[in-house]
Amino acid sequence: DATQTTCGTLAVATDTTVLLDVLVLAARDDGSTSVAWQLLVTATNVAGTLTVRGSVVVTGPTDAATTWGVTVDVSGTSLRVRVTGAAATAIDWSASATRVVI
Repeated sequence: DATQTTCGTLAVATDTTVLLDVLVLAARDDGSTSVAWQLLVTATNVAGTLTVRGSVVVTGPTDAATTWGVTVDVSGTSLRVRVTGAAATAIDWSASATRVVI
C-alpha cells in the first residue's frame, strides 16, 4: 500500500563509520510490474549518535512511471531502508546490502 514501512535495518556500532550499498527490488504480487533501486549512504555513530553524512545517493527507480519510493533514514543507532508502495496495490519488497565499516 502507500504507507511507508521498514524493509531492512542495520545497527551501527558506536564510534564507527559505515558505507552501505543497498539494492532494493519491488514487484507487484501478480508480476505485472517490477522496479529496482540502488542507494549509497555513509553514516557515522559518534558516542551513540548516528548521523547520515551528506545525502543518500539514489539510483532509480528503473521504471520512471512508478510512484513507489525508497529511502534510508536513522532510528536510534540503526539505519533503516524505508519503502513506500501505492494505494490498493500488493507489492513484494526485498533488499540486500553490502557494508564497509571502519
